[in-house]
Amino acid sequence: MSGVSEQHNKSYSGKVDCVASYKGIPCICEWKTSDKPKESIERLYEYPLQLTVYLGAVNDYYGDCGIKIDRALLVVAIPEREAEVFWFEPEVMQEYWEK
Repeated sequence: MSGVSEQHNKSYSGKVDCVASYKGIPCICEWKTSDKPKESIERLYEYPLQLTVYLGAVNDYYGDCGIKIDRALLVVAIPEREAEVFWFEPEVMQEYWEK
C-alpha cells in the first residue's frame, strides 16, 4: 500500500475502500458488485474475512492516534435492484478475527 512504512507492511493485498461513519458509528466500508443478490452473510464468501483483515490493518496503522474501529459495513451493488447492506457488529467481527 502506498504511503505505508515498512514498519506497517504486513504483506496484505488490497486496499481499504473507506473508513467512515455510518449512522454515526465509525466503521470500515467495502463495496462489491454482484449479478445476483447475496441475501445472507453465509453467501458473502470471503468478504467478511477481508473486512476483518482490513479492520486489523487500520487499527494497527492508526493505533497511535487513538483510533479503534470495531464494526464493518459491506454494500453489494446489484444491477436493476437496490443495493444490499450488511452491517457487522463487534462480536461478529471478533468471531471472524478468531478464524
